[in-house]
Amino acid sequence: MALKVGELYALFSIQTSEAIKSLNGVQTQIDAIGDNIISVGHLWESNITRPLVGWGKDMLKTGMDFGDEMAKTTAKALLDLDPEEKMQAYEELEKEVLRVAQSSVYTATEMAGAYDKMAMAGWEWRSMIGGLEPIADLAAASGEGLVGVSDIVTDAMTAFGLTWEKALAEAEGDADAAIDVFQGYVEHFSDVLAQAATSSNTDVGMMGESFRYAAAMAGALKYDVDDVGVALGIMANRGIKASQAGTSLRRIMSNLVSPSNDDMKMVINQLGISLYDAETGMFDFMGVMEQLREKINGSDMGAQLILGVRDLWEKFWDSDPVDKYDKQWDKFYDEGKQAYNDYIKTLKDGEQPLKTLDDFVEELMDPSVLQAYNEQLEALNKNIQALSASEGEKPQELKVLELISEIAGVRALPALVGIVTASEEEFYGLADSIDNAEGATHRMKEAMLDTTGGSLKMLLSSIDILKVDIEELVDDK
Repeated sequence: MALKVGELYALFSIQTSEAIKSLNGVQTQIDAIGDNIISVGHLWESNITRPLVGWGKDMLKTGMDFGDEMAKTTAKALLDLDPEEKMQAYEELEKEVLRVAQSSVYTATEMAGAYDKMAMAGWEWRSMIGGLEPIADLAAASGEGLVGVSDIVTDAMTAFGLTWEKALAEAEGDADAAIDVFQGYVEHFSDVLAQAATSSNTDVGMMGESFRYAAAMAGALKYDVDDVGVALGIMANRGIKASQAGTSLRRIMSNLVSPSNDDMKMVINQLGISLYDAETGMFDFMGVMEQLREKINGSDMGAQLILGVRDLWEKFWDSDPVDKYDKQWDKFYDEGKQAYNDYIKTLKDGEQPLKTLDDFVEELMDPSVLQAYNEQLEALNKNIQALSASEGEKPQELKVLELISEIAGVRALPALVGIVTASEEEFYGLADSIDNAEGATHRMKEAMLDTTGGSLKMLLSSIDILKVDIEELVDDK
């Protein structure tokens, strides 16, 4: 609607007696309005149009990245399905990713990356649906990367025999019910990791690395995740963590099953340590540890003998090079782990790594610190051998340490000393804590997310889901 002349005058504060002068002012203001319109156009372009275009590009890239990760999963996990089954499975996998990501700090693309690790480990696609949420919760609780945690959990679960086939058999062939059963397996394993980490001197990442190295041997012996968690927690309380703990425990188990020399076999037989029970078959690992504690220490599990063994141990065990080693290990652990993970990514499917996490961490350490630590291990072994060769009646403490040395070997000696000399309160206290681990992952996750940073991460994850949804809508047009 056109403005009347009088209204135009009023708008620009025009008085009739100064019409000519005011009209000149009108022209000036109209020119200014024109300049402002041009300026607004520039502002619109820079603050609205360009950002929208940029956001659109980012949205498309996010959707494409998500699609690429899901395609990698499809190529591995759904390879043997017919086209119709493959489409149904893909939709179910995608649906679960987007559902879990809504309440997670991880993006849908990161979730799809975790799927890829599961597929590489040979998980059946429905087990991937069951495993995604508890693995994401464990990663969020620990602050570790989702893909790295997925790698640890998948390897350990497979090694312990917690497979889709077992879940399906337990569910009597009902695939939907088997998803819930398998999810229960993953939740329990995650809870054990979380509880062991909070109840001992370690964290979820290092506990996971310990399991990675011990799981294959423990699984082959049908040992329980909970009992292995107790042993690794005891070691962690003595500064033996991550792959060091896992490797040490693996050596101890291996030596008990198949002694590497005649002396080791003789000691195990003399002590009467057995992995088998005539009535029930295999002892569980808790039973094995209890045998080691009782028979190595003698029938008297009194505190006096345990303290005597510790005193003798400390006499031989120079804590200075060990403390320096531990500090260097902690300092370079994250960097070494990143290098190790990068190395693992370069391996082809089915290819076994030639280097361990230890190798990567120790390559970053001060060579003099590493040398002093290795010399300490050698000196420890020589001191025990020298004292053992001396004449006269040997004190009970030395006999205990000799037995431990024979069973564990020098590299795993500190670990077995920890298990054998842990007090009743520490040993069974940790065991009881892990027995009651249910819900530990969820509690840790809630504590981690109950911060401004956690809320922000969840918001960004929700935005990422929105980008994926919009990209898929655009792609469908």
